[in-house]
Amino acid sequence: MAQPRPVERAKLFFFRNFERIFVLVLVAAMLGIHALVEDKFAFLSFYYLPMILAGFYGGRRFAVLAGVFVVALIFFDQYVQGIGMLPGFYSGALLALVPWGGFLILTGYVVGITSSPPSTLRRGTATAWRRWRRRSRGSSSCRMTTLRTSTSRRCCTK
Repeated sequence: MAQPRPVERAKLFFFRNFERIFVLVLVAAMLGIHALVEDKFAFLSFYYLPMILAGFYGGRRFAVLAGVFVVALIFFDQYVQGIGMLPGFYSGALLALVPWGGFLILTGYVVGITSSPPSTLRRGTATAWRRWRRRSRGSSSCRMTTLRTSTSRRCCTK
């Protein structure tokens, strides 16, 4: 058996240790942003990129857990030193951070759902999809269907 190439070994290592690497990248990014950037509040949108990756590669549960972890770190940082505003929890800080945190977690959840294979979707959704497919095979009209995030035009002709 031939030895795998270095690129193949690196990919294998990355996928085996994805969760650890993900957490290290998040913590390193947070430390870098908070050490080098004066206005930290402007960089909160950066955390959407790791959430999309977490949802796509790790699934719904992993993305939500990572989102809760990131939101907890940001709330802790706001409480201790403030991120572009006064430290602590007051109405202005909470009105800015709570919606941000909610949308961050929601983004991970939605990407995790849409990237999962149809077999892992809820049973009712899969059953409805099968029924629609059976009905659409016999019809002669064009329909617009939406499955997950893509919209496709399906014309069924006899």
